[in-house]
Amino acid sequence: MLQRKRPYHQRRPALTQSNERRDLRRFKLKALTEEVRPFPDQYAYQVVCTELHSPELGHYVAYGLLCYQYLRGVWKPVSALCDLSLHSEEVLALAARFNAAQLSPLHFREAVEDWLADL
Repeated sequence: MLQRKRPYHQRRPALTQSNERRDLRRFKLKALTEEVRPFPDQYAYQVVCTELHSPELGHYVAYGLLCYQYLRGVWKPVSALCDLSLHSEEVLALAARFNAAQLSPLHFREAVEDWLADL
């Protein structure tokens, strides 16, 4: 005996584990395509090394900071300060402090000026 199928608009999918997994995957993909970030950090500070030349000093290597902001799934550079110190350890420690505190780029220059004043 043949069974008639219900019309499509009357059918309901059976709640199985595979359907639940599929719905969860759809939710995760939707969340990632929207403005939801997969990790909590919004700002990142990176040490930058530049070779410079000065008439008094000649050629020298200086270390600075580059600020990135996470926008729409991409890390974008926001601000940079290049010639902060001749010692990489000091600038690495400063970058670690800024990353730990998630310092806003609005306060980046002021915080660096305070740091330079304390040296």
